[in-house]
Amino acid sequence: MSFQQIERRCQNINPAEFFRTNWVQLCVMKRERIDARKLDPAAREQLRKVVIRLYERGYRPTQIAKDLGLRRPTVSEWIARVKAGQGTGEKKRGRRVGSGRRLTPAQEARIYQEIVAKTPDRLGLPYALWNAQAVRMLIRRSFGIDLPKRTVRLYLQRWGMTPQRPVKRAYERDSAAVKQWLEATYPRIQARARQEQAEIHWGDETGVVTVEHAPRGYAPRGKPPVLAQSKRERMNLIASITAQGKVRFMLYPDTLKAAILIEFLRRLIQDTERKVFLILDNHRVHHSSGVTPLQWTVPHFGSESRPCAGYADARS
Repeated sequence: MSFQQIERRCQNINPAEFFRTNWVQLCVMKRERIDARKLDPAAREQLRKVVIRLYERGYRPTQIAKDLGLRRPTVSEWIARVKAGQGTGEKKRGRRVGSGRRLTPAQEARIYQEIVAKTPDRLGLPYALWNAQAVRMLIRRSFGIDLPKRTVRLYLQRWGMTPQRPVKRAYERDSAAVKQWLEATYPRIQARARQEQAEIHWGDETGVVTVEHAPRGYAPRGKPPVLAQSKRERMNLIASITAQGKVRFMLYPDTLKAAILIEFLRRLIQDTERKVFLILDNHRVHHSSGVTPLQWTVPHFGSESRPCAGYADARS
């Protein structure tokens, strides 16, 4: 059977796709045997389609194998697969999905529900948030199965669990207002600071606590865990930082009040030689009656107040 004969008999099959390699075409023309194992998956599938089309047109497997340069058992196997409804695609290799897992589906479901419903400490484990080691201990205690932490992480990944930080910031920030402030308001502040040879300071308050600041724990994707807070020690800090990275700060034990902010501002003025433009967020203390008039009595602060709306929700 010539190449042209095969092309005519295999309508609806693109011979150029099947015979796109010179090696395959040469084997057919010279009646050499084709080792189908060395073909790429797409070429093998096209070859199977040719075999099936010839078989459906009445050609015997022996004749098909001879004309295409294939082994007779290979042709018979392909025909049998199509008759069994398996098609001409590649047979999936390797183990079936899930065949090598140590936990049964029921055990996986139980562990998943435990993680979603409770925190480790409520189950008697020495952790506040879920991590691979905590899940490993839970599996070992529940089923007596000791899994490596790497395997536990794979289970968590399959269950849609990701290590997340507990939610600590508000979601109400106004992105449009932030963009407007950064693109319009702040450039005006920069221009005026250059004109008046002033320093721009960014002010903020924070707290230092005796527990981890940003712990992570496994939870379903999109559902950050809730961390139960235990008794802790706290020290607060108010600070300013310039664009050059120069930091000035002051510690205070209680919550921020106008008197504390005023004391910090006085010390900041005393510690700087140039005029200061201090940018603060919308904390209520920053707008208190005792703070606003201060700028009228301290030369470094200029003579006007321009609150930066929208900055607090986005940056603090």
